[in-house]
Amino acid sequence: MTADQLFQTILHTAYTRSDLQRRIRLLREFLEKSFYSPETTDLTKFLLSKRATTDDIDAFLSWGESFLEAFNKDNTYKVLNTMSEMIKVIPVISVYIPYEPVPAEVVKLGRWFRKSVGDNILLDIHTDPTLLGGCAFAWKGVYRDYSLRYYMHKRKEEISKIIADYVAKLYKD
Repeated sequence: MTADQLFQTILHTAYTRSDLQRRIRLLREFLEKSFYSPETTDLTKFLLSKRATTDDIDAFLSWGESFLEAFNKDNTYKVLNTMSEMIKVIPVISVYIPYEPVPAEVVKLGRWFRKSVGDNILLDIHTDPTLLGGCAFAWKGVYRDYSLRYYMHKRKEEISKIIADYVAKLYKD
């Protein structure tokens, strides 16, 4: 497997830049321990010892044996450094949501963005509690707010008129 194929394998299981960077870091540590430590290294035990998330463990196991067999003492650092450089050129979209998403929601968001925007896109998820009932995006220097707060502000005068009419009708009777 080439460095690009290996990178695409990792990218396929990571939807945020931090997930991708963490998995490459864990991979580096595992390979270093495998190649330069006298004891045999079990992947799952290693990941558990590093307190990897369940999603990280599932991702590593999904890459298969041929993925890890592509690395050897001679090419490991070159391939991993190439992957680290590849991260820098992947498009990143900043997503602002009003709560901290659970990993399953990150995967759902990531899959939607990859299907709707591009195959090799990464998310940079931010929590913005001021958003109400929606989300906002920053993409290529443009910020778009699709929250309820934005739409309410956009129609502030209409909403104020409806409320004023309602209150006037209540006190008229």
